[in-house]
Amino acid sequence: MVLLDIRINRIRNPDTDADVSVEGGIGSFNLTLTYPGGTSGNAINLMDVKNGPTFSTEALTLPHTSGSATIRGSLTGAATQAPLTLVRVAPRILGSANVNHTLTLSVDGLGAAGGNIAADGIKTYLLRRGDAKADGTITIADALFIAQSLAGLRETGEGLSLIHAINGANARQETTQTGEKLTIADALYIAQMLAGLRDASFGII
Repeated sequence: MVLLDIRINRIRNPDTDADVSVEGGIGSFNLTLTYPGGTSGNAINLMDVKNGPTFSTEALTLPHTSGSATIRGSLTGAATQAPLTLVRVAPRILGSANVNHTLTLSVDGLGAAGGNIAADGIKTYLLRRGDAKADGTITIADALFIAQSLAGLRETGEGLSLIHAINGANARQETTQTGEKLTIADALYIAQMLAGLRDASFGII
Protein backbone atom coordinates (compact mmCIF):
# COMPACT_ATOMS: atom_id res chain seq x y z
CA MET A 1 0.00 0.00 0.00
CA VAL A 2 1.28 3.48 -0.90
CA LEU A 3 1.16 5.81 2.10
CA LEU A 4 1.70 9.53 2.60
CA ASP A 5 4.07 10.14 5.52
CA ILE A 6 3.11 13.14 7.63
CA ARG A 7 6.37 14.13 9.29
CA ILE A 8 7.88 16.76 11.51
CA ASN A 9 11.30 17.27 9.97
CA ARG A 10 12.59 19.87 12.39
CA ILE A 11 11.75 22.12 15.31
CA ARG A 12 13.34 25.53 14.78
CA ASN A 13 14.05 28.70 16.67
CA PRO A 14 11.91 31.31 14.86
CA ASP A 15 14.48 34.04 15.51
CA THR A 16 17.60 32.24 14.32
CA ASP A 17 16.12 29.40 12.22
CA ALA A 18 18.44 27.02 14.07
CA ASP A 19 17.29 23.50 14.94
CA VAL A 20 16.34 23.08 18.60
CA SER A 21 15.55 20.05 20.75
CA VAL A 22 12.23 19.70 22.58
CA GLU A 23 12.31 19.26 26.35
CA GLY A 24 11.08 15.75 27.09
CA GLY A 25 10.59 14.96 23.40
CA ILE A 26 7.41 15.24 21.33
CA GLY A 27 4.60 13.44 23.13
CA SER A 28 1.41 14.31 21.24
CA PHE A 29 0.08 16.00 18.13
CA ASN A 30 -3.09 17.46 16.70
CA LEU A 31 -3.35 17.99 12.96
CA THR A 32 -6.01 18.67 10.35
CA LEU A 33 -6.17 17.40 6.77
CA THR A 34 -8.50 19.17 4.35
CA TYR A 35 -9.24 17.90 0.88
CA PRO A 36 -12.05 17.82 -1.72
CA GLY A 37 -14.50 15.37 -0.18
CA GLY A 38 -17.21 13.17 -1.63
CA THR A 39 -17.53 9.64 -2.90
CA SER A 40 -17.79 10.39 -6.62
CA GLY A 41 -16.55 12.95 -9.11
CA ASN A 42 -13.25 14.69 -8.50
CA ALA A 43 -12.44 14.04 -4.85
CA ILE A 44 -10.02 12.54 -2.36
CA ASN A 45 -10.92 9.86 0.17
CA LEU A 46 -8.72 8.76 3.07
CA MET A 47 -8.77 4.97 2.93
CA ASP A 48 -6.51 4.22 5.90
CA VAL A 49 -4.69 5.98 8.72
CA LYS A 50 -1.68 4.28 10.32
CA ASN A 51 0.18 5.28 13.46
CA GLY A 52 3.69 6.63 13.32
CA PRO A 53 6.36 4.52 15.08
CA THR A 54 5.87 6.03 18.54
CA PHE A 55 2.27 7.26 18.47
CA SER A 56 -1.23 5.89 18.74
CA THR A 57 -4.06 7.78 17.04
CA GLU A 58 -7.76 8.17 17.65
CA ALA A 59 -9.82 6.02 15.30
CA LEU A 60 -11.43 7.63 12.25
CA THR A 61 -14.37 6.17 10.39
CA LEU A 62 -12.85 4.81 7.19
CA PRO A 63 -12.97 5.51 4.37
CA HIS A 64 -13.02 9.15 5.42
CA THR A 65 -14.83 11.20 2.78
CA SER A 66 -16.05 14.39 4.48
CA GLY A 67 -13.28 16.67 3.21
CA SER A 68 -11.76 17.37 6.62
CA ALA A 69 -10.12 15.03 9.11
CA THR A 70 -8.73 15.88 12.53
CA ILE A 71 -6.10 13.39 13.64
CA ARG A 72 -4.82 13.34 17.21
CA GLY A 73 -1.98 11.17 18.44
CA SER A 74 -0.34 10.45 21.75
CA LEU A 75 2.89 8.83 22.78
CA THR A 76 3.11 5.05 23.13
CA GLY A 77 6.88 4.61 23.25
CA ALA A 78 9.91 6.59 24.29
CA ALA A 79 9.70 10.33 23.68
CA THR A 80 11.62 11.39 20.61
CA GLN A 81 12.91 14.43 18.77
CA ALA A 82 12.36 15.52 15.19
CA PRO A 83 12.63 14.26 12.54
CA LEU A 84 9.82 11.79 13.09
CA THR A 85 6.70 10.45 11.39
CA LEU A 86 3.47 11.40 13.16
CA VAL A 87 1.01 9.41 11.07
CA ARG A 88 0.70 7.82 7.63
CA VAL A 89 -2.41 8.11 5.48
CA ALA A 90 -3.58 6.32 2.35
CA PRO A 91 -5.32 8.76 -0.03
CA ARG A 92 -7.49 7.58 -2.91
CA ILE A 93 -7.80 10.10 -5.75
CA LEU A 94 -11.19 9.95 -7.44
CA GLY A 95 -12.11 11.37 -10.82
CA SER A 96 -10.19 12.62 -13.80
CA ALA A 97 -6.47 12.57 -14.56
CA ASN A 98 -7.02 16.08 -15.96
CA VAL A 99 -7.77 17.54 -12.51
CA ASN A 100 -5.36 18.51 -9.75
CA HIS A 101 -6.50 17.62 -6.24
CA THR A 102 -5.19 19.51 -3.22
CA LEU A 103 -4.70 17.95 0.20
CA THR A 104 -3.70 20.49 2.84
CA LEU A 105 -2.02 19.69 6.16
CA SER A 106 -2.19 21.99 9.15
CA VAL A 107 -0.34 20.99 12.32
CA ASP A 108 -2.53 22.58 15.00
CA GLY A 109 -0.33 21.65 17.93
CA LEU A 110 2.51 19.55 19.28
CA GLY A 111 2.72 18.54 22.92
CA ALA A 112 5.85 18.03 24.98
CA ALA A 113 6.86 17.78 28.63
CA GLY A 114 8.02 21.38 28.57
CA GLY A 115 4.71 22.67 27.18
CA ASN A 116 2.97 22.95 23.83
CA ILE A 117 4.97 23.81 20.73
CA ALA A 118 3.54 26.33 18.29
CA ALA A 119 3.45 25.10 14.71
CA ASP A 120 4.22 27.52 11.90
CA GLY A 121 3.06 26.68 8.47
CA ILE A 122 0.77 24.67 6.27
CA LYS A 123 1.90 22.05 3.77
CA THR A 124 -0.01 21.44 0.57
CA TYR A 125 0.16 18.18 -1.36
CA LEU A 126 -0.86 18.35 -5.03
CA LEU A 127 -2.28 15.02 -6.19
CA ARG A 128 -3.25 13.96 -9.71
CA ARG A 129 -4.26 10.50 -10.89
CA GLY A 130 -1.59 8.84 -12.99
CA ASP A 131 0.90 11.72 -12.78
CA ALA A 132 3.75 9.55 -11.52
CA LYS A 133 6.31 12.04 -12.83
CA ALA A 134 4.50 14.87 -10.96
CA ASP A 135 5.02 17.37 -13.77
CA GLY A 136 1.35 18.27 -14.31
CA THR A 137 0.78 16.20 -17.45
CA ILE A 138 0.06 12.55 -18.20
CA THR A 139 2.46 11.09 -20.76
CA ILE A 140 4.10 7.75 -21.47
CA ALA A 141 6.91 8.91 -19.17
CA ASP A 142 4.54 8.36 -16.23
CA ALA A 143 4.12 4.71 -17.20
CA LEU A 144 7.90 4.45 -17.62
CA PHE A 145 8.50 5.91 -14.15
CA ILE A 146 6.22 3.27 -12.64
CA ALA A 147 7.99 0.44 -14.48
CA GLN A 148 11.39 1.80 -13.41
CA SER A 149 10.25 2.09 -9.79
CA LEU A 150 9.02 -1.50 -9.75
CA ALA A 151 12.36 -2.61 -11.19
CA GLY A 152 14.23 -0.74 -8.44
CA LEU A 153 15.65 1.82 -10.86
CA ARG A 154 13.83 4.92 -9.57
CA GLU A 155 13.31 6.12 -6.01
CA THR A 156 10.10 7.44 -4.48
CA GLY A 157 9.84 11.04 -3.35
CA GLU A 158 9.20 14.62 -4.38
CA GLY A 159 11.10 16.05 -7.34
CA LEU A 160 11.02 15.57 -11.10
CA SER A 161 13.60 12.75 -11.09
CA LEU A 162 11.66 10.77 -8.45
CA ILE A 163 8.40 8.88 -8.73
CA HIS A 164 5.30 10.25 -7.05
CA ALA A 165 4.03 6.85 -5.93
CA ILE A 166 0.61 8.03 -4.72
CA ASN A 167 -0.21 9.59 -8.09
CA GLY A 168 1.06 6.54 -9.93
CA ALA A 169 -0.76 4.01 -7.76
CA ASN A 170 -4.08 5.78 -8.29
CA ALA A 171 -4.26 5.10 -12.03
CA ARG A 172 -5.67 1.62 -11.51
CA GLN A 173 -7.40 1.59 -8.16
CA GLU A 174 -7.59 -1.48 -5.96
CA THR A 175 -10.89 -3.16 -5.21
CA THR A 176 -10.01 -3.31 -1.50
CA GLN A 177 -10.88 -0.44 0.79
CA THR A 178 -7.48 -0.07 2.47
CA GLY A 179 -5.53 1.90 -0.13
CA GLU A 180 -3.63 1.74 -3.39
CA LYS A 181 -0.65 -0.34 -4.49
CA LEU A 182 1.82 0.61 -7.20
CA THR A 183 1.79 -2.19 -9.79
CA ILE A 184 2.52 -2.68 -13.48
CA ALA A 185 -1.25 -2.47 -14.03
CA ASP A 186 -1.04 1.26 -13.20
CA ALA A 187 1.48 1.73 -16.00
CA LEU A 188 -0.75 -0.28 -18.37
CA TYR A 189 -3.82 1.85 -17.53
CA ILE A 190 -1.85 5.02 -18.31
CA ALA A 191 -0.66 3.60 -21.64
CA GLN A 192 -4.21 2.53 -22.50
CA MET A 193 -5.57 5.99 -21.66
CA LEU A 194 -2.97 7.63 -23.90
CA ALA A 195 -3.89 5.20 -26.69
CA GLY A 196 -7.56 6.19 -26.40
CA LEU A 197 -8.69 2.89 -24.90
CA ARG A 198 -9.57 4.44 -21.53
CA ASP A 199 -11.08 7.79 -20.62
CA ALA A 200 -9.51 10.39 -18.33
CA SER A 201 -10.94 8.58 -15.30
CA PHE A 202 -9.29 5.35 -16.52
CA GLY A 203 -12.59 3.71 -17.40
CA ILE A 204 -12.85 1.58 -20.52
CA ILE A 205 -14.26 3.47 -23.51
